[in-house]
Amino acid sequence: MPKPQGGNKPKTTFIFAFALAASLVALWGFGHRLHDTLVPVFGDVFQLPGLRRTLISNVYNFVYVLGALPAALYARRFGYKAAILLGLGLVAVGAFTFYPAAETLAFRYYLIATICMAQGWLVLEVAANPLFAVWGSPKRAVFRLNLAQCLFPLGALVGIFVANWLLEHNLALPQE
Repeated sequence: MPKPQGGNKPKTTFIFAFALAASLVALWGFGHRLHDTLVPVFGDVFQLPGLRRTLISNVYNFVYVLGALPAALYARRFGYKAAILLGLGLVAVGAFTFYPAAETLAFRYYLIATICMAQGWLVLEVAANPLFAVWGSPKRAVFRLNLAQCLFPLGALVGIFVANWLLEHNLALPQE
């Protein structure tokens, strides 16, 4: 009898895809805690008064309230892969926008960078969670989702440690 083509390849592909998608959970945990830990420092650097400091501290909350539905609609319309790419792109745009914010000390760039990053993490979360549920056996969907979500605190801890390392080493932009 001929051997089925592909052998164990689908299972191996599934494990690799799951590991990549689950790493996004750790990535958004990292991003959340890195930002939360550095907000007081950014507030001092940008000399933010109380209201702006509070706004920056709560941008993630505002984005989660206002951006979840558009993120879900985007993922439904264009697919989860496109949504993951959009999320990663927004995080990258936000991260690169921190440089002009630091160079000009302009609050608007800092706010734009923070909003882009928060929306990027949100889109990643909206796109990745349903993937964990549909991959593999429906009986194990909750287990896969819980397994992936276990990586959030791991990424969050790494984010806190990286932020503290940055603070301890007083890293700053080069001055001309």
